Amino acid sequence: MNEFKNILVAITHTHYNNDEIDKAIKLTKANNAKLTIVAIDEPISRLAELAMETKLKRLFTHQLDEVVNEFRNKVNQAGVSNCDTRILWGKAYTEIIRLVQKENFDLVIKLADPFINFSRKKLTGDDLNLLRKCPVPVWLLVDTGTHTGDVKKILVAIDSDFDNDERVKLNKRLLSYADSLFTMEQAEELHIIQVWGLYGEERLRGPFINMPEEEIDEMLEKTRSENERAMNNLINAEGMDKPGVIPHLIKGSASVEIQRLAQKEDVDMIVMGTVGRTGLAGFVIGNTAENVLNEASCSVLAVKPEGFAAPTIK
Repeated sequence: MNEFKNILVAITHTHYNNDEIDKAIKLTKANNAKLTIVAIDEPISRLAELAMETKLKRLFTHQLDEVVNEFRNKVNQAGVSNCDTRILWGKAYTEIIRLVQKENFDLVIKLADPFINFSRKKLTGDDLNLLRKCPVPVWLLVDTGTHTGDVKKILVAIDSDFDNDERVKLNKRLLSYADSLFTMEQAEELHIIQVWGLYGEERLRGPFINMPEEEIDEMLEKTRSENERAMNNLINAEGMDKPGVIPHLIKGSASVEIQRLAQKEDVDMIVMGTVGRTGLAGFVIGNTAENVLNEASCSVLAVKPEGFAAPTIK
C-alpha cells in the first residue's frame, strides 16, 4: 500500500474512535504521506430560526474543533508533521467524494456509521454511497466491540474470471493491498478466497437438457482444475506463496462463501473489489459486494478497478 501518498481520514457526525487515526498514522509514516483529517456534519436545519441556527452552528463547530484537535495532537505526538485538518458542513459522502476529486486523495479511511440506534449490522446509506461512488479505495473500519484495532487475520477475495485483463489487474491490486496490510499489521494469516462455479450447472442437470451426470462431473472437474491452476499461478506471480498465506478455492455463490469463510476464520479485515454494474463476476456493488459488505462484522478495504470514473461532484 505504498502508493498511498495523500490520505484522507473522514469523521462524520462526531462518530469516531482512535482506531481510524492509529491506522492513518501507521500508514502515513510508512509511506511518508500527507494526512488530512476532516470532520463533516450535516447542515443545520433551515427550519431553525436564524438566531438559533447561528448558536447551534457555533456550539457544533466547537465540538468538531475539539474532535479534530484531539486527532491533530495524537498525530503530532506520533511524529507526523505533514497533517492538515478542516471542518465541513454537508452530506458526508458527497463532501468526501468532492474532496477526493478536488485534492487527489488516494485513500479514504472512515469509521462505519452506526445503523440507527444499534451497533452496525448493515451499512448506512451514506456508507454504501461512498463505497459505490468513491473513485479511490475506502478503508471502512468496524465500529462494534467484536474486533479490536489489531488486524491479525485478513481475507482477500479475488475474481474467478482470468480471461479479462481488467479483472486480472484488479485481482493483482487486491493481492498487493492485502499483502501490504499483512506485512504492515504483522498479521498472522492472510486468506485468499476464489469462488468458482460451472456456468448453467443447474440447467444442465434439469429435465429439459438432462445432461448425463458423468459429463457434468467431467466439466466440473475441468472447471475446478482450471480455476485452481489460474489461482496458483496468480499467487506465485505476485510472490505470495509464503508462510501465513492460505488459499481457498470454493465452489458456490460468491456472496455466501465469502461471508461464510470470513465468519469461520473470524477475520479482522476483508479486502475486496467493488465496481459499477459491469458484470464483473462476484464483485458487482449492489449484488455480491454489497451483500458481503452489509453483513461484514469486520473492517473492509473496498477497491475499484483502475480507470473507474465517479460522476464529478461540484
